[in-house]
Amino acid sequence: MKKILLLLIISILCISFVYAVNFETGVSIIKDSIKTNESAQFLVTIKSNSTEQEEFRIYSPDVEWNVPTKTLVVQPKFEISEQIDITPTKHIEAGVYGVHLNIKQESTDELDEKLLFINVQDSGDEGYKPAVKMEVDMVRQINPREPFTIRINLENQNILNHTNLSMLIASDLTTLNKEEAVDLGPLEEKVVSFSYELDPLQQPKAYQVSFALMKGNETISSAESRTIEIISVTPEFKSSYETKKGFLKTATVYTYTNDGNVRNSQTIEIPISWFASIFTKTDGILTKGDGVLTADIELGPDESKSVSATTNYRIILYIIIIIIVALIAYFKFRRRLKVRKSVANISTEEGGISQLKIMLDIVNSSSKELKDVKIVDVVPTIADVKKEFAEGTLKPASILRHSSKGTILKWNIPELAPGEERLISYDIRSKLSIIGSFNLPKARVKFVKDGKEKTIYSNGVGVSP
Repeated sequence: MKKILLLLIISILCISFVYAVNFETGVSIIKDSIKTNESAQFLVTIKSNSTEQEEFRIYSPDVEWNVPTKTLVVQPKFEISEQIDITPTKHIEAGVYGVHLNIKQESTDELDEKLLFINVQDSGDEGYKPAVKMEVDMVRQINPREPFTIRINLENQNILNHTNLSMLIASDLTTLNKEEAVDLGPLEEKVVSFSYELDPLQQPKAYQVSFALMKGNETISSAESRTIEIISVTPEFKSSYETKKGFLKTATVYTYTNDGNVRNSQTIEIPISWFASIFTKTDGILTKGDGVLTADIELGPDESKSVSATTNYRIILYIIIIIIVALIAYFKFRRRLKVRKSVANISTEEGGISQLKIMLDIVNSSSKELKDVKIVDVVPTIADVKKEFAEGTLKPASILRHSSKGTILKWNIPELAPGEERLISYDIRSKLSIIGSFNLPKARVKFVKDGKEKTIYSNGVGVSP
């Protein structure tokens, strides 16, 4: 009866909460009466009164009992519970034992000490209780593009031969969930390795990983849960291109893919010669730079984007064709006979023009002989043609006076060879001094080419003192 009363008092004490400055803790009994080969179970509750996220470590300084050390992260103004399994590390006699359990706030080192009472009953099994020490070796930051390994060191601390154990790794990152069969001989030490290859696009953030050595549904040993961080990976965009070629025209589509696990923005550059850039048109995303086409591209994980550029040299062909056509037209339709009218030796009297020399330069610019060339020039009524003509110049065939038009001069050239040039000149004298400027009319030339008569005119000439 006394023993039952004692257990009742212990139970009432265990479920009471102890209030600390920044946090409150409590322990409730799940199973405190065990056989020598069983584990006691308690539920530890931690309530944080802090306005910031806090980390608490649960452990026991008692080496006679296997109490797995656990680290709990409690959000501000939040309550969390965790089951604690307590197992004897060696064979013990039946009786009531007190086990110390410490709850430590990591940020302040504030410690809450608990004393848990466990009633151990004689099971009639004089063997040893399984006692396996577990240590985990793993990196805390992981590049999802690179494989990594988790190594777990197991040490059997007694002479029990353990078979059909399961090493269990559990995580909210599903890729890490794994289970492997393990055997441990008496006092044996063993390293269990787990190799992983993650999804290269795995979202970067923190993930929790827990470890347990199981025998059936019973936990033989466990280790402190770990927090791993998937880091951000921002490699250069993967590029590919597809080219379609036509006559003097090349169209290229460039595709860029983000192989990283976060959204990324990069400036891509496509080399191009200065000559090709003159004839290259882009889709508007690419811009022309000094020897490159550039674009700023932003892509999410595994996202792709395409840009295009078209180099068209047909314009060069079009220009060449236009030049050829122009040359053909020029040689086909250019004037066969050129006539240029000019003046020289202008003389003045009493502030006005008194006399001057008129010259007609006639050139056969064709490759054929021109026949029956007739030149007609008109001198206005304000001036008279002098009857003297210079040596070497072609004299007019006739000079006619017209009451309204003035003086009409005509020259005849029976034949004009290809490239031949004739210079006609004559002098005129004004009837009165001409004040200011005046214009001389265009000279008219008729000729026969290939049996057809053609007419051309010279330029007009303005005369001023």
